[in-house]
Amino acid sequence: MAHIYGRYLDYLRQDRGLAKNSLLVYGPFIRDFLDSHSASDGSLLPDAFYAVTIRNHLLARSKGRSPQYTRLMAVALRSFCHFLFLRGDTARDLAGSVPSVSKWRHSAVPTFLTPEQQEALIASADRSTPTGRREYAILLLLARLGLRAGEIVAIESRSRSALSAHLNTGKVLESWHQPVQEFSRTPCGSGFSRR
Repeated sequence: MAHIYGRYLDYLRQDRGLAKNSLLVYGPFIRDFLDSHSASDGSLLPDAFYAVTIRNHLLARSKGRSPQYTRLMAVALRSFCHFLFLRGDTARDLAGSVPSVSKWRHSAVPTFLTPEQQEALIASADRSTPTGRREYAILLLLARLGLRAGEIVAIESRSRSALSAHLNTGKVLESWHQPVQEFSRTPCGSGFSRR
C-alpha cells in the first residue's frame, strides 16, 4: 500500500507537474482511501479498485462535509483512478466511476429587503434630477409591482418614451406613485398580468 501511495505522489509531482501544495491536498484523500481498503497485514483488499467501492467511499466520506471538500476528494479519487489505469493496476480507467459533485450557482436562499429597507431605498432617490426621478420610478416598479430587473429593461420603447416624458416633466409623483401605492394594497392576481 505504501508503495502505491509513494508512486502516486511521484506521478503527480513528476508526470503531472503538480506543485507541493496540490500534493498536500490530494495526498490525504488517497491515503484515507488506501487505509480504509487495506487488510490488517497492510495489503489492499481484493475489491479496493472496484467502481462501486470507489463510489461508496466518496459517498460515505462526504456525509457532513462541504461541497468544496467533497469536490476536492472527487478530483483526487479521479486522478488516482487514472493513475492506476496508466500503471496497469486496473483493466479500465475507473475515473468515470467517481460521482461528480454538483456546484450550483446562486444555490443560497435569495436575500430580500424588509419593507423598511425598501422604503429607505426608494426615499434615497434624488427626485430633483432626471436621473433621480428615473431611479425612483424603477425602484417603485421593482418594489411595489414586483417587476424583475429584466422586465423593466424589456419595457417597450413606446412605454419608455412615455415614462421618460413623465420623468422629464416631474410628474412621476402624480402619475406613478399614487396608482402604484393603490396597486400594492390589492392582491397581485387581480387584473394584473406581466404579459
